[in-house]
Amino acid sequence: MGVILSENARAKRGNPTIVGLRKTRIRALKIVKSADFQENNKMTPYSNLGGDSGVSAYEIDTDSIVVRFSDGKHYEYNATSPGTAQVDEMKALAIAGEGLNSYINRVVRKNFSRKW
Repeated sequence: MGVILSENARAKRGNPTIVGLRKTRIRALKIVKSADFQENNKMTPYSNLGGDSGVSAYEIDTDSIVVRFSDGKHYEYNATSPGTAQVDEMKALAIAGEGLNSYINRVVRKNFSRKW
């Protein structure tokens, strides 16, 4: 009678069926996580009227704005960092669909409250 190996042990030994199953599961998990994020995502696509923005989407809240850049990174700006006046300007530029990336690069720079 043969020894029963766990899935991980078989994969380490190079069983192509198990390795293929693990890769399929990983791909499926990534797709599910991506779909779940998109379903729960309230971000508005950035209009990018200038055609050369690094901003891809934004989400406006009462006292903050979250900006998603084309590299997928999210930055939150609020009343504390960089301040109410700058956040209000960023909200207006986001809604207008033009000038947000330039404003962040020129004025706000690295003055964000959090990044993920």
